[in-house]
Amino acid sequence: MNSIVVIIKPFKLRDLITADGFSGTIEDINLRQFILRDTENNRVVIPNSLVGSTPLIHFNHTDTRCCKTLEFGISYTANIDKTFELMIADIGAHPLHIDGRTQQQINTGMPKVITKVVALGASAITIKAWKWAKDASDSINLYYDLLKFIKEAFDREGIDIPFPQRTLHYAK
Repeated sequence: MNSIVVIIKPFKLRDLITADGFSGTIEDINLRQFILRDTENNRVVIPNSLVGSTPLIHFNHTDTRCCKTLEFGISYTANIDKTFELMIADIGAHPLHIDGRTQQQINTGMPKVITKVVALGASAITIKAWKWAKDASDSINLYYDLLKFIKEAFDREGIDIPFPQRTLHYAK
């Protein structure tokens, strides 16, 4: 399996991958291993034998665009449509967000930003929005910015993000 990485060359330098729980940009590939540089500038050595024995995520194999989700829990008293409007506005206005739709999806009227209710939990209604960026680096920056912007928008509009609460009764 060691030679398969060198012969088939499923990766190249500067590709972004996740292998065995580690994510990073490939800095070096040789007969025994490839070396990733993670977001904290650490070097992670991944044995080539993992290529055949564990799933790998290759972020820019054929397309560098990156679709990730934002997920929030909102209170059961919150207006779901209003939360969707706020999320769509903040995501759509961000300069790192791109339109990830195909031409066919655009023609059929698919919205640029998809939002859905995905769960009705014990403390919150879980809502999710899908955002697109040109690559993984922009995607993570977009994600962090949007967490702040959407939380601030929810605060301005009085939309609560609940947290679990428990009432304990002590017996005497």
